[in-house]
Amino acid sequence: MTHTKGPWKINWEGEIGHALSYEITGEARETYWIAQVLRFPKDDDNRKMNQECTANARLIAKAPEMLEALQIIGEALQKGKIDGRSRPFGTNMTFQRLISSLLSEIEKEV
Repeated sequence: MTHTKGPWKINWEGEIGHALSYEITGEARETYWIAQVLRFPKDDDNRKMNQECTANARLIAKAPEMLEALQIIGEALQKGKIDGRSRPFGTNMTFQRLISSLLSEIEKEV
């Protein structure tokens, strides 16, 4: 599988007609768009929808890190070395911290 190398980032500006957008790109701003998540002008009617749009953009932007975490966990499972306190190969974080760190970034309150 080939994909744009991470990290991916969210560029908070963008406009398509009357909608605004979050542009998800590779680390270099010049990298082509990976994804675009539409959101709507700020007002009370669109608040919940915009919170969901922001959460979706965060989730998409963390995809390379989630893939890497799953690959590390999968490798550990295959070798029978997984346990929540173990340190994944080549990192200084435990599995618990690796997963918690990703989830906290994805699940941030808007």
